[in-house]
Amino acid sequence: MSASSPVRTGGPDTATAEIVSRNPADPEDIVVRTAPAGPAAVEQAAGRARAAQPDWLRSGAARRSGALDAAAAALAADAEGFAALIVREAGKPVAEARGEGGPGGVDPALLRPGALPARRRGARPGGR
Repeated sequence: MSASSPVRTGGPDTATAEIVSRNPADPEDIVVRTAPAGPAAVEQAAGRARAAQPDWLRSGAARRSGALDAAAAALAADAEGFAALIVREAGKPVAEARGEGGPGGVDPALLRPGALPARRRGARPGGR
């Protein structure tokens, strides 16, 4: 099974080359095909992000936190599906793929500001 996944920049995609991700255990298994975003599409996406940032800031910490929690919940709702995708795309064992991001497949603390730099230093988000 392969999927076609357009780059989600919200703008025109001027690139024509195709990126193909294959299952390392079965190179005939195409996980996804997508066109890369060209420089113009990336610049437009960055411009839209910059334009949206003031409203996002004004929305308040509780609303932003709720949005991150909702994103984590959406990922956790299909944790097995994401684990299966990780197995196919990265060639990881199922048990390791299930552990990506923490129990249930998603650790909401990873979506918090500063979590990734702390994780790179070996610290656990939230002091855990």
